[in-house]
Amino acid sequence: FFSLMEYSDVAPLRDTPEYAAAWDLEVWKQTEMAKYQRQLTANKKQLQAEWKAGHDKKVKEHELEHAQKMAEQRKLEAKVRQEMQSMARQREHLQQSERAAAKTLREKETEYQRLMQNCEEQVKWAKESEKQSKESLHRMEAVNLGLTEKVEQ
Repeated sequence: FFSLMEYSDVAPLRDTPEYAAAWDLEVWKQTEMAKYQRQLTANKKQLQAEWKAGHDKKVKEHELEHAQKMAEQRKLEAKVRQEMQSMARQREHLQQSERAAAKTLREKETEYQRLMQNCEEQVKWAKESEKQSKESLHRMEAVNLGLTEKVEQ
């Protein structure tokens, strides 16, 4: 409808109170939209800043927690290494003790065998000695009996 009208026909409409009210309303609308956009932008920036602050805080908390856990893990690793070294020393000590005990056992077994052989030799010597003594005694008794018979005769 306005496009069909000529510009000269529209000019008197601008001077009407309705046009002025519509213009004022449009200006107010644009002003309010600009304020609303500024408020939205400010709210967005504030929310982003709050989110970033919260995020940064959480990141720092996670970093601190991570650092604490890493320190704790290093402590535990050191303790495990220390325990393993202690166990290795104990194992070495036990192996040395076992070797010493095995050596002592071999020495005692050798000593036992030597003593048993010595005892067997002494028993054998004692039996031979007893046998010789009995034979000697029998001979002496025979000689004594022979002398006794001679004396009686």
